[in-house]
Amino acid sequence: MITKSFLCAFLTAFFANAFSPSTKNPTSSSFTTHLLAATSTTSRLKRVTSLEDWSNEAEIKLGEGLSINQSPFGGLGLLSSKEVPGNSLLLTVPSDVALSIESPGVGPNERAVLDLVEDRRAMREAPWYVQFSLYLHYLDKVSSIRSSGVNMRPWLDTLPRSFDTPIHWSEAERKELQYDHLVESVSRQVTEWDKLYKEVQGVASPSLQGFTYDSFVWGCECARSRAFSGAYTGSAFNPLVYAFTLVLVGAYIGLGVGTLDQAANGAGLVFAATVFKDFVLPKLFSKKRYIICPVIDMANHNSMKKTSEVAFEFFGDAYSLATSFTIPKGDEVLISYGDRSNDQLLQYYGFVEADNPNDIYIMPPLR
Repeated sequence: MITKSFLCAFLTAFFANAFSPSTKNPTSSSFTTHLLAATSTTSRLKRVTSLEDWSNEAEIKLGEGLSINQSPFGGLGLLSSKEVPGNSLLLTVPSDVALSIESPGVGPNERAVLDLVEDRRAMREAPWYVQFSLYLHYLDKVSSIRSSGVNMRPWLDTLPRSFDTPIHWSEAERKELQYDHLVESVSRQVTEWDKLYKEVQGVASPSLQGFTYDSFVWGCECARSRAFSGAYTGSAFNPLVYAFTLVLVGAYIGLGVGTLDQAANGAGLVFAATVFKDFVLPKLFSKKRYIICPVIDMANHNSMKKTSEVAFEFFGDAYSLATSFTIPKGDEVLISYGDRSNDQLLQYYGFVEADNPNDIYIMPPLR
């Protein structure tokens, strides 16, 4: 990963030479004070042991040899202390440990988060990352104990407490990128997030204390840099539903209430209704589920060297991380955050990727 200091210096030199021969390079002194402004990796590493102990208590299953450690790219990551073959299960996280937002119209999977606002409908219709910002504030400042009984504090303590994305840069620093498209995109983001924060404040309940603009931005950035999403918004496989259906079918036939064909039709309707609710309705209404999955969220991005995939285990009611290729001993477990250009990676994640196959450059209008 490439930090802001390096990026600004590189882009300035590149564009100065390629497009503006008369432009002077800025001095590097303005960049030396900027490091990736996540909480120091050392202090976060001290909390890793607590997180790994917590993972066992929360029934998060880490594969043998998998650990949270210093990433070669900076920050924390998932590393393997032994070679792991392809198609191996690395990690599973029960769904009741994950933070989930179903959007639009349903909201967070922790109902108490809705008490932070007086207009619950407005909360459910807010952008998913705004809902996550309130969710994280609730866990961090109101109660870290979920309704399921899981205490999220050890995980919360490993989150970065600040970011060095361009929304935190001064206008002068953004302009030193000499890239109008990104500068304008960040300016729109600043305006939009300020508007969204004011909307949240407009519906806030008395229980939403200490939710400053900085807190709001921190939550949004945690969400945008750690969440993944998918179209499936149904429930996990529940054998009790089908077992109960079989009992009813047996009773229906045994008591002579109806024929076998009638009982089979009834059982078929139960199955069809389940499929319709879990798979058809979400697509019809364009619903998506956004997930922040503790421990899995430690996996870092690499478009070219992705070695693992995240999935929902329908029959296990859990989220999993499994290898796509063999991971050599000592290597980091890498995933893809999606087809992100360097513009998007810098704006929302705080880094750019060398040799990014998804990168584009938006040219300014020709005059």
